[in-house]
Amino acid sequence: MHLKYRASYFSPKVWDELHRGKIMANGPHPAAGRPSVWWLLLLLPFIATLWVPFYNSIEPSWAGIPFFYWYQFLWILLGAIITAVVYFATEG
Repeated sequence: MHLKYRASYFSPKVWDELHRGKIMANGPHPAAGRPSVWWLLLLLPFIATLWVPFYNSIEPSWAGIPFFYWYQFLWILLGAIITAVVYFATEG
């Protein structure tokens, strides 16, 4: 629900602070300001796919598909799994 429809719940001063972004409607997120090592896992797919010399080859092929292609496809699946792991590990 948009905040302008909830204006009747707040005093004019609070509504003004909400509108200017000084406070949030639901308060700060409980994990705000706490860095987590879990977030570092999200770097793995980027490093693994941006470092092209590592996988720039045809062999080993798998089911006739060159390594270059199946390696990148594998990281799509691994990236989704890693993202889910980080999400559930850092969920408040």
